[in-house]
Amino acid sequence: MSGYLVHLCKVRREEEGRSDSDNGTITNKLLLVAPALTPPSQQQSPPSPPSPSSPPPLPIYVDPFCGVGQDTISLSKSLTSPPTPHLILTCDMDLNCLLTTSKNLALHNVSRDTVALVWCNSLALLSEITTNFDCSLPPTCTTSEGYKMFKLGPSPLTTSCKNHKSIWSGIPEVSLSPGVSNVLEGVFLSPPWNNTGYYDNGSCGSGVKFSLSSHVRLTSVSGAAVDGVDVVRGWRDKVKKGGWVCAFVPNTWDEVWEDEGNREVYGHVLNGKHKTSAFYVSR
Repeated sequence: MSGYLVHLCKVRREEEGRSDSDNGTITNKLLLVAPALTPPSQQQSPPSPPSPSSPPPLPIYVDPFCGVGQDTISLSKSLTSPPTPHLILTCDMDLNCLLTTSKNLALHNVSRDTVALVWCNSLALLSEITTNFDCSLPPTCTTSEGYKMFKLGPSPLTTSCKNHKSIWSGIPEVSLSPGVSNVLEGVFLSPPWNNTGYYDNGSCGSGVKFSLSSHVRLTSVSGAAVDGVDVVRGWRDKVKKGGWVCAFVPNTWDEVWEDEGNREVYGHVLNGKHKTSAFYVSR
């Protein structure tokens, strides 16, 4: 979570015209072009005033593996200071995780207008969403804390909720289609690590460093196996140009990325020890 905030601060610094990478300064320049002078005989009547422009697309952020909501909370806090219009789609295939997320969002006073809980297989969301899209939210179904909740795609398998099939049928489905009202700004990935077989700071594991391709194994709605590298690449290709994808990984992660120029890693240190890292790429 702390690394994620570091990332957001970096994005803001770049947007404000400051850079940490080279201790230099990025200068945002506005080019002013003087209009050509036209003889009075050739001047035309002034054009009619332009029609009111449509509102800019709403930035959308996605937390595909929300767990109990800690990353959604962190993201929401960073986007509300200063306030920035946005919507966070916080997703999980486990209904109990979403209901726990709802309780935690309320405890941290996260606005009910800026988060939508989506019950789905994250790979179903990845396959349906586009860079620019329209998000149709049906009549609201809300949790007991007042957060909107929707479903997407086929019913995901879950083992922690006995009657999830009957609950699934009563939840409205969110519709995502190519459009202009929303733009995918950023994605925070904290996928399951399958905590076996990789080296953890010298204290356990087999001595193998953590790998997104080997230790993050997901199953698509069609039953196909998908690894962590595929997930990162997939979301990277969906965010807007200049958008970002951040992956939360163990401290032993050290994987070569095909485009090193767009890869950055931040380490998280707790009590003097490197615990985890935040690896992110941009489009």
